[in-house]
Amino acid sequence: MRITTKIFFKPIRDHLIFQCKRLKDEREILKNSALKVGKWPVSKSELTNGNLKQFIRYINSMDLEKINHSNEQIQMNTNNRNVRIQ
Repeated sequence: MRITTKIFFKPIRDHLIFQCKRLKDEREILKNSALKVGKWPVSKSELTNGNLKQFIRYINSMDLEKINHSNEQIQMNTNNRNVRIQ
């Protein structure tokens, strides 16, 4: 079970750190902090080692309930488009 969980969460973790559009503003703050000492994008180990304080702020700034609610809305809209009315 642990391997499955690790494999499942890796893409989600990477998405939240580097790609999620709902976290763009928060990521810009993290990115600016990382650029002061290196380049962007950075590896996850560099992110947590060299920018730990800012990375913790970034993680704490995530409104996961809001993100989850938005994802549920997207899923509902997608499901509704796939339903054919006869």
